[in-house]
Amino acid sequence: MKKNNLVYLAQLFLAATFIFSAYSKIVDIGLFELIIINQGLVGDRANAAVIARLVVGLEFAIGLLLIQRYFIKTFVSPLTLVVLGIFSLHLLYLIFIGEDGNCGCFGEMIAMSPLSSLLKNVVLILIVLYVWYYSKQNTTHFWIPILLLILALPSAFIYSPQKTNAKFEFSGYTQFENRGNVDLSVGTNLIAIFNTECDHCQEAAMQIGELKNESKNFPDFYTLFFSEGEITVDSFQTLTNSEFPYVEINSTEFFNLIGNSPPRIYLNENGSTKAKWDDNFVSRIKENFNLEMNE
Repeated sequence: MKKNNLVYLAQLFLAATFIFSAYSKIVDIGLFELIIINQGLVGDRANAAVIARLVVGLEFAIGLLLIQRYFIKTFVSPLTLVVLGIFSLHLLYLIFIGEDGNCGCFGEMIAMSPLSSLLKNVVLILIVLYVWYYSKQNTTHFWIPILLLILALPSAFIYSPQKTNAKFEFSGYTQFENRGNVDLSVGTNLIAIFNTECDHCQEAAMQIGELKNESKNFPDFYTLFFSEGEITVDSFQTLTNSEFPYVEINSTEFFNLIGNSPPRIYLNENGSTKAKWDDNFVSRIKENFNLEMNE
């Protein structure tokens, strides 16, 4: 095979990697935003949303630039090396602070630790250097890479516009035990407010757990636990034979979220609370979701 063809195959491999990386993030952009916040890059969702879409747009742009054959040596390869270098420095920082969770390089589709992603970047950098060294100088049709940049960079903002859920009271709960990163502002979900010492909460959890086990398409269900006595969350789950992703909350959060007394369940849809239930939980879940029961 001619060297020119090998170089172009290397370009296509790099292009596919960057385009897949952009795609894996944009399909669950909210979760990528949470990863950015959890890594300490920014402290709020609004800034994370901007950074997430800029990263996706940049990766998509590099992927498209690597498909075409113009300005590969003078612009595309150096740009790709700079981006991979910046990503790698951030990964080194995560490794230094002891972070070993999903770094978000391929969103939630392919979970990678910072170390494994750094090794992946080293391989990509070597391939980019090969492309840069052996590619031919071609500085004609300068308008092609410029047009691709103009089209690709804002693509994430167009495909997935930023959402403002400042009034959504559950926007701050993003890390759940037994689940990891969760974007409660996307899709439909149920959020229960339980006190581990509360008999009514224990009864509700037991009934809901039974309903979940009996149904094939039980909705996303999360729990915010307030625990102040002898019964821990683990004890509560064992006692009620239920296990849902959960976060432990303080007394202020708890009393702001319950009604006259616990438990309370919130029905949320795309960052908006549609209903608040204080009783008849099983029947209300059945009424709002077409559950398919196990035979």
